[in-house]
Amino acid sequence: MKQFHFFQLQKNNNLFLDKQLISFNIGLKNLKIIDNFVKKLFELNENRKFKSLHEVQRLLNTTSYYKLNKDLDIMTRLESFILKCLKKKILNKSIIGVEFPINVRIVHPSIPNQIKKRYSTTSIHCDPWAGEPDDMINVIINLIINKKTSKVKIVKTTNKEAKLYKKLSRTYKKKDFLNSKKYFKELRKLEEKDTYNIKNVRGQTFVFGGFLPHYTYNKGNEVRLGLEFRLRTKDPFSTLTRWKSRLNRSGRYWYLPNKNHKDFLSKINDEFSMIKRKSKKKLFLKLRKQEIKELNYKL
Repeated sequence: MKQFHFFQLQKNNNLFLDKQLISFNIGLKNLKIIDNFVKKLFELNENRKFKSLHEVQRLLNTTSYYKLNKDLDIMTRLESFILKCLKKKILNKSIIGVEFPINVRIVHPSIPNQIKKRYSTTSIHCDPWAGEPDDMINVIINLIINKKTSKVKIVKTTNKEAKLYKKLSRTYKKKDFLNSKKYFKELRKLEEKDTYNIKNVRGQTFVFGGFLPHYTYNKGNEVRLGLEFRLRTKDPFSTLTRWKSRLNRSGRYWYLPNKNHKDFLSKINDEFSMIKRKSKKKLFLKLRKQEIKELNYKL
């Protein structure tokens, strides 16, 4: 699998908890910069200033569901900074694409009614089982987390088991594996397996293969805040079947940027320049423009 190659090329063995699981803390200095980007998003949403991201969490603790609008210029600068941090740690030539915009995860203590239970992350799952690309790698960065919030748990998985879980995602072609009877049979086995002893603390970053089952463990009464996104080890345009799908739209995956960008237009121009080198550039440009439209951005 493509994911294996990404982990095999890693040079810093101290970051590994297992063959497909990397864990490190992004550091206080970087965390403060990330906090400011995320805080700015909430300030635009609420039309008010916040002293800190902890103050944002206190607001979120009074809600049962929260919709955060994402300013694309801020999301572009956030992406550039996150990728800069990751390049120093783990990014290598295996990574070709990245999910944009990065998902600002707001995890309430109980599942909001607006979220369909069958797609709840509290069930043990691999993202490709719900239609995400099978070459993806997960990235999670904890921002606000404590003993009163939920946390992520990752099931201990060998490379052999990861290959089996990949096959399961192809079992049902007309519906997501998560909605199949076979899933609930496999779920009983997964529930008996041990999970990794990971640090669920502020700034802790987890990078793991797309076929390591994981889930949200709900507890406490406070909101957890974090960043989550996926890296691609295949060309983003290698998966076109779900390009415009309402759920897990594959159009969300862009080429890994060649440089840091200060605004969304700069990112678009960089993306277009990479697409124009491809043999199917007319089709790819059309598809990318469709995705830009989905983001409510006018070219």
